Amino acid sequence: MAMTDARGQAPPYWAPFGGVIKCRPSALRGLNDLEVQTDWLSDAEEDMDRDLRVKMVGHKFWRFIRWYWSGEGRESPTEALCRELKEELSELGLDALVRQLSDLEFQIDAVKTTGLFRQDGILHYRLFYVMDIVSPNVEAFERELLDHRQLGRLEMVSSEEIDRGAHGGVAVGGHSAFLLPAGKYLHRQPSYK
Repeated sequence: MAMTDARGQAPPYWAPFGGVIKCRPSALRGLNDLEVQTDWLSDAEEDMDRDLRVKMVGHKFWRFIRWYWSGEGRESPTEALCRELKEELSELGLDALVRQLSDLEFQIDAVKTTGLFRQDGILHYRLFYVMDIVSPNVEAFERELLDHRQLGRLEMVSSEEIDRGAHGGVAVGGHSAFLLPAGKYLHRQPSYK
């Protein structure tokens, strides 16, 4: 897992590679019609521009969900994962691995949701894709990734540590539990406000 730096009120934590799917500029008008607020964290973080980490009034939620599942006007899960892997591996100085990404193919292994839950006075709904690399050269990529582990930045986290919620004295993100066969989302991290 990679270390996710502190953002907003959330402390740093360990998380699997990945990130938030982005909407395309062409979708912004329709999202504005739904009164969806995008970019509400982008003042502090430019890389969050057009993230589909959004706020909206509750009665518009299901219209937003229908738009999301149409797949129009947003990245696919594979596009988002490749973009995030490029960013995260580049930040770690692993440019050789970044160059290998164009040769990899991904497939969705599972789609997990939290369902609606209340945290910090806000109703939340979170959706996660668990993806696998299905390319013939996956073993070489994984071996090279493991060879470049970096203490405090890129480390292996055990299933026991995911269950316990900590690795090396740092929290493991609650969504990491979705990597386990029967894992359920654990509300560990403070939400963004």
